[in-house]
Amino acid sequence: MNEVAPPASPVENVLSAIGECLNQQSAEALLRLRASEEMQARIEWLAEGNTEGRLSDTERDEYESLVRLGNFVAILQSRARQRLSEGKAA
Repeated sequence: MNEVAPPASPVENVLSAIGECLNQQSAEALLRLRASEEMQARIEWLAEGNTEGRLSDTERDEYESLVRLGNFVAILQSRARQRLSEGKAA
């Protein structure tokens, strides 16, 4: 029996479209992207507070948003690495 692949999710469609936009310079810049020292300190403070259960609802929302954003950037960086390794970034 032939199985039909499920349609790509909207997120996958966006990630694929972004990946197609990457040239070598933009892919390399994306791979160098890091949080500022101040932002990294804030993330660490929020992470510790979350682990200890001492965040307010607003702080927990901020932390969860930063985690989602970090995951999204990590996925984009993975796409950039893939694009560079395939030699498609021109």
